Amino acid sequence: MAQEYKFVFTADEAASEGVTEPERLLTLITKVLSLALAPISKYKVGAVGLASSGRVYVGVNISFPGLPLHHSIHATQFLVTNLALNSEKGLRELGRPHGVLITVPLG
Repeated sequence: MAQEYKFVFTADEAASEGVTEPERLLTLITKVLSLALAPISKYKVGAVGLASSGRVYVGVNISFPGLPLHHSIHATQFLVTNLALNSEKGLRELGRPHGVLITVPLG
């Protein structure tokens, strides 16, 4: 069974999800929370980023049963790793929970 959402969206896919401008990035956070794995805290967190390529990347928190919480992966850590694994050169916007949108300086 294919998952409903994924961790990388092309610009066209993001637009079909309603992300047509940076301010709309936050609309994806609630949609991708189902990808978070938080069996310990039960508190799911998501982060989204608009890369310089125009693609939109997602990060979610992950915790591991039987391990201390400091072994958890934070949503922003996941997002940055996702960018690196996909050879992105830059991040233009970062959307965090609670309606926080950060414009990342270029250069």
